Amino acid sequence: MVACGAALDDRAWQASVDDIVDRRGVPLPSR
Repeated sequence: MVACGAALDDRAWQASVDDIVDRRGVPLPSR
């Protein structure tokens, strides 16, 4: 699942992605 950088800047979106990624055990890429 890859999103554009602009979308990742949205805190609400990033929080949702972080929750999903955390469940899958996949580390988030460094910004």
